[in-house]
Amino acid sequence: MNTQHYKRKRWYDKYPKIIKILELLQQYPESDREILLKNVIETANIIKKNRVEYELVSLGVEKVAGLYHSQNKNRWYDRSPSLTMAMNVLTAMNEEDFLNVVDTLFLILFHDEIKNI
Repeated sequence: MNTQHYKRKRWYDKYPKIIKILELLQQYPESDREILLKNVIETANIIKKNRVEYELVSLGVEKVAGLYHSQNKNRWYDRSPSLTMAMNVLTAMNEEDFLNVVDTLFLILFHDEIKNI
């Protein structure tokens, strides 16, 4: 039995960049955060729309649980419609595209701190 699997609570816990991005976004002024997230959503939707192959994306138990919990609005980012939508759009992307979007967002937000990661 893989105990590492049970230590993670959220689907994105295995992606340290997402955790760092969320930490910074929490401190962003809401208006700036909304602009950035609308661009992330648009970019992710364009990538998904222009994908040549239309493969099915398996969400897995952790991502489905995350989508379910977003309805409870217990987490700070669940109370932000744009951030909830961005997380949901990212969740539904294939792994390669997801990582590309996350890496790009990380570079935008942490251009000074890349060396520390």
